[in-house]
Amino acid sequence: MLILDCSSRTQALHTLSAGFACPPEKLKKVLLSLDLESIYELNPRQLVDAPQYLRDYVCAELGEPGPFTRALWFHGTRNFRR
Repeated sequence: MLILDCSSRTQALHTLSAGFACPPEKLKKVLLSLDLESIYELNPRQLVDAPQYLRDYVCAELGEPGPFTRALWFHGTRNFRR
């Protein structure tokens, strides 16, 4: 059972990396390798919104993540109860 914990940047990275079954540093490297701003500046008619583009990119690099069954803390507020 995967629980997405976004209570801090570190926790979000650790729980997301667990979902992708990779070390946190590998996920961080993949995330930092993409410059979304420049992609949309170079191609302003990009038909995919930034969150979907980012997800597609990370999944292409790391594979599909396992299913998250619960989420805790999102934007500083609780999303689901424990």
